[in-house]
Amino acid sequence: MLAEAFHYLTAPASLRARLRGRVGSAVALWSRAGRCRAAWEPHYAQCHAAVAETVGTLPDPAPDGRGRTVLVLGSGLAHDIPLDLLAERFERVLLVDAVHLWPVRLRTLLHPRRRRIVHLVRDLTGPDPAVSGAWQTWQTDPAIGLVISANVLSQLPLGKANADRRPALVVSHLDALGRFPDSCPVLLLTDIGMIRRAPDGTILKRSDLLFGIPLPPSTWSREWDWTVCPFGEESSRHERIHHAGAWRLR
Repeated sequence: MLAEAFHYLTAPASLRARLRGRVGSAVALWSRAGRCRAAWEPHYAQCHAAVAETVGTLPDPAPDGRGRTVLVLGSGLAHDIPLDLLAERFERVLLVDAVHLWPVRLRTLLHPRRRRIVHLVRDLTGPDPAVSGAWQTWQTDPAIGLVISANVLSQLPLGKANADRRPALVVSHLDALGRFPDSCPVLLLTDIGMIRRAPDGTILKRSDLLFGIPLPPSTWSREWDWTVCPFGEESSRHERIHHAGAWRLR
């Protein structure tokens, strides 16, 4: 609790981010990631493998600077992306999220290629992120050679009371990803479904984390199960497992 309070109080975030609950959500994620590290490691490994496979297919950056930047949307704690690989392959690594806690900032500050890594504070749950100035800038930037949506899609609708607003945020994000030029690969990392399972294997609940919104066509994909909450994290009576995956949209 003391560590959580420290990170909440010292988080480099605006008052608006605090009032909207972004700092509290970021700290809660940091805390749960620490408690569930062993259960989350296979998920991280799958995400890293998908990013590495995508990066391995990219052409060399052009002499004029095209393709020298990677854009990571919803970078969070940066555990689910191979930061070393990205910082080696790209001249600029743009980490985008509403809040960048000090553990993440210190990790990048101590990184041997820290000059390549940039933290951008952007709230992807804005009123219309598909047509915001930030999105338009990224979508028309020829330097961006890879876009990674890093396990943020299912998180966008959290806390939204209006049911229509929740699917709209999913649709808006997918639409924004689709607006990048065909020459720019887009990798979508996301969880899409959830089950709560009792110790005897009984499925207690199922949920569609994307509210029935289908994913766009992909050129390749891989899927896996992610134990988000092992027994004892939320309850001793159930574990929570998300069905996750990686989809290369182009």
